[in-house]
Amino acid sequence: MEKDELQRLVERLHKIERLYQGTNHHGERTAAKLAMERVQGEIEKKRRSACVEMKFTFQNKWQKRLFFYLLKKYGIAGYRYSGQRHSTVMAKMTEEMLNDTISPQFRQLNEELENFIEATTDNIISRAFGADSLESEVSEEETGS
Repeated sequence: MEKDELQRLVERLHKIERLYQGTNHHGERTAAKLAMERVQGEIEKKRRSACVEMKFTFQNKWQKRLFFYLLKKYGIAGYRYSGQRHSTVMAKMTEEMLNDTISPQFRQLNEELENFIEATTDNIISRAFGADSLESEVSEEETGS
């Protein structure tokens, strides 16, 4: 969808809304209301036609849950086709929506979530096994793996 075309429709909608609000004649209000509904339908149709099906794959269930929350927040349906892995999420949206809204929020919230999970895990392990248990991690090189 071209931004110019969408902008033109939005401007047209605003003009019709002003006409609707500026008249007291029943016939003019009815005509303006019908015109607003037609333009709103055109705008929605343009937005839907610009949507592209995208595939997302996540490393863990927390990332997937967070992504589903963001999709739901913006009225986007997340789904998975039969036979796809449980780590896969499909969604239809515009690239602009993904790049300008979903991705930045996901990155920020995912970083906060990972920091919280890491701190909580360290705290539980430290309490259960003692403070020095975190310091005695063995690297792959030391074990010969």
